[in-house]
Amino acid sequence: MEKQMISVLVFAVALTTLKYYKTYIGVSR
Repeated sequence: MEKQMISVLVFAVALTTLKYYKTYIGVSR
């Protein structure tokens, strides 16, 4: 169960990072 929670947390962080990254790219261009 703990492993699954960590997996979800990592997924959420990755998703947020991707979102900010896309926004950063959009602002740069």
